[in-house]
Amino acid sequence: MLAVPNADPVGHHAVITGSTTRTPAVTYRPAGRRQRRVSEEERVGRPSIPLFDSAALARALADAQISASELAKRLGIDSSWVRQWAGGNRGINAERLRALAAALGLTPDQLQTRPTNPTLAELRSLAAKTQAEVADEIGVARLVLVNWEDGGRKGLARPSATSSALGLSGEDLKSTPAGQLPSQVATKLGRALGVDAEQVQAAYAASAARDQ
Repeated sequence: MLAVPNADPVGHHAVITGSTTRTPAVTYRPAGRRQRRVSEEERVGRPSIPLFDSAALARALADAQISASELAKRLGIDSSWVRQWAGGNRGINAERLRALAAALGLTPDQLQTRPTNPTLAELRSLAAKTQAEVADEIGVARLVLVNWEDGGRKGLARPSATSSALGLSGEDLKSTPAGQLPSQVATKLGRALGVDAEQVQAAYAASAARDQ
């Protein structure tokens, strides 16, 4: 029996016995590139909540005198997930954060760190909602919301399909002060995010300022 190195950069070898060559099943990756561990949230395409506070979860578990195993049982997940969340070793997506908070009798924002001057993206994080969910609620494309979260005015600079879908006239767009969203848009976003229109306008201004 002879072991012959093959071209596999991971370092596996083909094994030759007689006239038959057997190569073990392997996972190939480019030479010199380390594999990054992909989280469950990334794998299913659900971004993690950026403001999630693992320490707040640990405190909530202690205050409620609930073990990680008991909470996991309520959520129908493996207990290691809860321990990793509480230890700051695992990200959490919006859907799971909503379920986690509900199981503890809390609101999603109580398990997050609240910024002094939150951006639109951070308000959405505090509400534990995805861009797709919020965009669907207010009736715009997700990429439009992405632009607004970056301080842009996509669909609002002039009459467009977006402004029409939002019920905005050309006069509404013209009368909106620079650095603000039209009042109708701020109101709709506020309803979706559980805040008032003034908070939305302040968050939009913070988004624009951070993007500069």
